[in-house]
Amino acid sequence: MSGPGCAWWWAWSWVGAQLCGPAPNHRRSPRATGRATASSSGGTSITVSRADVRVNAVSPGFTDTDLNTGLFTASQIRERAEAAPLDRIDDPAGVTDEVVFLLDAASDVVTGQNLQVDGGCHVQ
Repeated sequence: MSGPGCAWWWAWSWVGAQLCGPAPNHRRSPRATGRATASSSGGTSITVSRADVRVNAVSPGFTDTDLNTGLFTASQIRERAEAAPLDRIDDPAGVTDEVVFLLDAASDVVTGQNLQVDGGCHVQ
């Protein structure tokens, strides 16, 4: 998609990141907010698709960031990695790669999707 009629609107649901295993109490509300953001991408994409606008959500899973290392012990982070089907957690660069894909012309027919970048946790 390119040209004067082209626009992108991204629903970034980082706050709703899926966790492998039970969510700690402090994560339940943001998790619900993220799910609402992700689900709104479908309806919004229908509304704006005629204007050549794509709407997608990106829902990262438990990601290796300073925030998580400040909230969880090393053993808790290891447990979350082992609970993921891919047996690891992602880093911010991995999530960025998925966003770059959505911005690329190769995904010009992708709209209304919630790209769950969580190592397979959402299918457990």
